[in-house]
Amino acid sequence: NYAEIKIQDGELKSIGDATEIALQVLAMKAGMGKPSLTEEGHQITDTFDFNSDLKRMSVVHVHDDKISAYMKGAPQVISTLCDYIMINDKRKRFKEIHETMIDDANKIFASKGLRVLALAYRPNLEEPNGTREEIEKSMTFLGLVGIYDPPRKESKDAVTQCHRAGITVHMATGDHPITAGVISQQVGISFDSKDLMFARDFNDMPEDEIDQIHLPLVLARCTPETKVLLIQALHRRGKFVAMTGDGVNDAPALKQADVGIAMGSGSDVAKEVADIVLTDNNFATIVMAIREGRRIMANIIKFVVNLMSVNVAEVILLTIGLYEQDIDQISAFPLSPLQILWLNMVTSTPCSLCLGIEKASKRIMEKRPRKKGLFTREVITDILVFGLFLGGLALGGYIYSVRVLYETPSVNATAYNITDIELFERLGKNCNTEHGGINCHHIKHARSVSFVGLTIMVLWHCYNCKDTRKNFWQLRLLENKWMIATVIGGAVVTIPTVYIPGVNTVLNQAPLDGSGWAICVIMLVLFIILSEAYKWSKATCMRKAKDRRKKNLRKDSIDGLVV
Repeated sequence: NYAEIKIQDGELKSIGDATEIALQVLAMKAGMGKPSLTEEGHQITDTFDFNSDLKRMSVVHVHDDKISAYMKGAPQVISTLCDYIMINDKRKRFKEIHETMIDDANKIFASKGLRVLALAYRPNLEEPNGTREEIEKSMTFLGLVGIYDPPRKESKDAVTQCHRAGITVHMATGDHPITAGVISQQVGISFDSKDLMFARDFNDMPEDEIDQIHLPLVLARCTPETKVLLIQALHRRGKFVAMTGDGVNDAPALKQADVGIAMGSGSDVAKEVADIVLTDNNFATIVMAIREGRRIMANIIKFVVNLMSVNVAEVILLTIGLYEQDIDQISAFPLSPLQILWLNMVTSTPCSLCLGIEKASKRIMEKRPRKKGLFTREVITDILVFGLFLGGLALGGYIYSVRVLYETPSVNATAYNITDIELFERLGKNCNTEHGGINCHHIKHARSVSFVGLTIMVLWHCYNCKDTRKNFWQLRLLENKWMIATVIGGAVVTIPTVYIPGVNTVLNQAPLDGSGWAICVIMLVLFIILSEAYKWSKATCMRKAKDRRKKNLRKDSIDGLVV
């Protein structure tokens, strides 16, 4: 027993495996703890470490020139190596009836969720340096030890969250099948005995047969090979597998899993091959990490949808808007270069960054695991649809301003040898530069319409991206204080740029009049209506698809029972 137990500052401190610590505490309560035996001159001369295949370990012990061997392990293994049994302090021949008694006691302990170990010894060895086969025979059966390792209170809730999140929890343990069944019920992994299987039966099945059965949720009396076979079977079914373990024997399975998670109290070998070390040894922490990972992924998607849909809108506006050409056949810019930079750096990016610190949705653990990368069909559709709404409305406002709201120019067109008076009235001449253009007020006014209209739509679009499946009245609009500040700040610093002399000259725009503001408000209202209609229709379609999947699952289950 390699566990160490010390009393420091009036508290019991322990280091080592939980099972070994429990045995040490039992020995100390009996007045035969490791420290006291060591002081009396007891020495261990040889050790045969635990082997997951043999399911036992033993030591050779010397005291007062007497050599003895002591062994612990699985009851069904230990009993086969015993020729004697200790009953009422008398050493008797081991008989079949004793085997039955041990098996019955083992089942009683296991039904209470106890981990059961058998203890045996062999007195009066002639040589302390024999082989394992020579030492581990003709043993005397001493008794059974039941160890209760209760699941943490939060484990059952964590398993329930996994089930809701579409995560299947399998339990692969070396415990007795009855013990494994009881523990699995306590934590909510399985309540059906059909979900439990002996590891030896699973190991003996060929791959094609394993692939055809419903994989057991609980595997008892597992070996390292069993855990590897289970992970391989899950991989063949296209599953992403996370594996927890603490012992040396868990190392192959930890390495085989997509994510190996070693317990903080586990062996150094397990920690070395694992991808993650769980310092608090708490399964609920894994579920919390999954929740946080989902939150981060959801926020990345919100960030990408917001930023890229604005970029799509700018592409639509700039590409189609360039169709408008002045009398020199030069395309008039719907947005000046500095306006584009302003929209990207001042308006869109800060809002997108605020989406990155959104709290997790209350139902985030009720969504199915993502099987694809970032750009799923839904994400691409959101980017294109919202980008089309933003760009189309900004383009419509710009075209309407250019073609309908233009006024008679204040300059004499004939003085500049201009024949197309209407085109000159609408787009002026050489108006893409800050200075030197002729009759540029109207095109600059149209730029202000597209700039301000797109700005207020982009600021509202931040709230769209909080959840692209919920309408805005279902959202927690006031939860993200940074977003509120960013939206207000984005409007406050942008709108004055239209009116401040010098600033509007640099941005190549003109002050908005009442008609221009009316167009901007109409653009925003139409964007809200289109966005909410799209989100409602998308949520409706996804809800119907989910109902169809549930119906098909129920049908498949019924068909399976009939077969």
